[in-house]
Amino acid sequence: KKQTMAQFVGIKAHTLLLCNENGVKSWSAHPSFDDAIESIISMYEVQLKILNPGLVHINYDVVDLNVYLDSLNDLSAMVLDNNTLQYQGISLQKLKSGIVEYLTNKSM
Repeated sequence: KKQTMAQFVGIKAHTLLLCNENGVKSWSAHPSFDDAIESIISMYEVQLKILNPGLVHINYDVVDLNVYLDSLNDLSAMVLDNNTLQYQGISLQKLKSGIVEYLTNKSM
């Protein structure tokens, strides 16, 4: 059974983020999918501050965030399905749609 990202946004589903940025592999654990999405957004914002140290305010949109995500060697997630108690692999493309879903829900 295929699940959409909307099924994970807003619920407590333990999530592992797996990242390979410039050959440095890392992982992080999050109590929910939303927390993992916030972590991804925060990674981008940290990168923006490094690249633009003199700017106080930096504006960006989802397209800019997606360009950054595409520049990573790899970014994926494992999300716990609370019904089956199994982790489901989430690709970068699905993470991108999850980010849009998350930001859409947050702006409501």
